[in-house]
Amino acid sequence: MVLEKLGGSLREALRKIAGASYVDESLIKEIVRDIQRALILADVNVQLALSITRGLQGRALDEKPPAGMSPREHVVRIIYEELVKILGTTREVPLQKQRILLVGLYGQGKTTTAGKLAKYFQKKGLSVGLVAADVHRPAAYDQLKQLGGQINASFYGDPEVKDATKIAKAGVKALEAVDVVLVDSSGRHALEPDLIQEIEAVAKAVQADERFLVIDATVGQQAGPQA
Repeated sequence: MVLEKLGGSLREALRKIAGASYVDESLIKEIVRDIQRALILADVNVQLALSITRGLQGRALDEKPPAGMSPREHVVRIIYEELVKILGTTREVPLQKQRILLVGLYGQGKTTTAGKLAKYFQKKGLSVGLVAADVHRPAAYDQLKQLGGQINASFYGDPEVKDATKIAKAGVKALEAVDVVLVDSSGRHALEPDLIQEIEAVAKAVQADERFLVIDATVGQQAGPQA
């Protein structure tokens, strides 16, 4: 819902640009205020929202459109470029033999993400194994096993064992022959010491090449402390 509102607000700002007779300082400042308000209402950090919109306004007022580009198109491109900066830089996951540990909060989609990643790596020609190391959510084992079965991925888990570290250690050993081992872990909160100790032990047992934090985009500013 929050992201839908943000998207709607940004589209409305772009419509103002498209419908304007011409682009001047007054319009740019109005658009910047609209975007600033939309970001703050979407739970973007206030200082970050101000920094983004200051940069946007400065560029829109100071930069001249490149040859062949109208002022409207230029402002829209600046808005796009400044907003994309929020996401940071991209990084490709190498297509090679590796172990990946998925971590995150409760109900954020770690198990589903594990299944999607397994399918992705399979399409790239790599063999994949899934390890069900979430010992706290009753349906996690069955869900991951079902996802693995749908794509014929190797699978390791033991619903009778409640020690996540033992499962993780045994799982990566049992799946040594596959190219990519994806370890699904229990959901946790940054303020729960016992679960933090557990994931640290799991991470040590797995010796992961990559650790993926799976988190819902609607979490907002709480994503930072949880990470």
